[in-house]
Amino acid sequence: MQEIPFVWIDGAPAAGKTMLIERLLQSSRKRDFAVVRLAQSDSVTEMESDDGTSEESKRYEVAGAIEAARLFYPPKTSTIDYSADDEQTAMSYVRCMAWRDWEGDEAKCDALICEGANDFYWRSQVRVFVARPFPAGQSLATREIRERFRLELDKDTLPLALSMVGLKKCLPLELLSPDTASQERQVPSDVPETAMRQLMDMASNGVPVHENLWGLQPGYENIVQAAVIIINIHNEKERPAAMRLVDELRRLRTDCDIAKDIISLHDYRGKLSIYICNLANQADQELTKALTRIKRPVQEFRPKHQYRLVSV
Repeated sequence: MQEIPFVWIDGAPAAGKTMLIERLLQSSRKRDFAVVRLAQSDSVTEMESDDGTSEESKRYEVAGAIEAARLFYPPKTSTIDYSADDEQTAMSYVRCMAWRDWEGDEAKCDALICEGANDFYWRSQVRVFVARPFPAGQSLATREIRERFRLELDKDTLPLALSMVGLKKCLPLELLSPDTASQERQVPSDVPETAMRQLMDMASNGVPVHENLWGLQPGYENIVQAAVIIINIHNEKERPAAMRLVDELRRLRTDCDIAKDIISLHDYRGKLSIYICNLANQADQELTKALTRIKRPVQEFRPKHQYRLVSV
């Protein structure tokens, strides 16, 4: 398969991801880009494509994309996981957009821009995150109670499980065993049904252990994966708030207590490039610098070997 570079663009809702891609396409007339947006949707139960008919896809094509479309997939839940089949379906769709033939011997674009969360952990030459300044008093990282791991329900963890559902009385461990037939399970009348359901869930799935950990604001969880962060300001009055966000981004890496809770194996650990610019203003010099930084890995890309798209 002929190898091509990937540019991955993620960001907070309504931060300006689509506009950034338009600016990237408009500034890259000498290169052919294809654009695919990977989006979670509650309305689908399997991978679906709009085949480039959406208004967003048309915006990309007007801006200069040789091909653009959206690929929808169901949200990841306790009952829906991203299986190998889901990844293969997404990869097959991307192959059809980026290469002229199924074997991938000839690419029809110079690079592929992917928009959305990288839920499949595909490799990319550069990952970009688009953010908006936070209102005064709001922080990027906050303390939150999160489940850290689960323990097997036994005689040692039973008191913890009982306290978690608000029961002060002790129950026999055999009563909660999944192997006990429901008709044989004699539940005391003073034990609420809701508490019993929670205890049965713990018997099957383990007793959750929670900790007070650092976490990121909703919509900003993937900001730690980015090598390039663009803070989109609408006017100069927002610059002080943008500078506060820059300070918080640096704090994520320098504060060991925060970093150990937030930074994972999949996150970016190299030199971080942060730009404050107005994406609506094509004459913004900082925007020009940001676009140059994003395009640099594409321009310097040299295929080293043949490979198939794989998740890492």
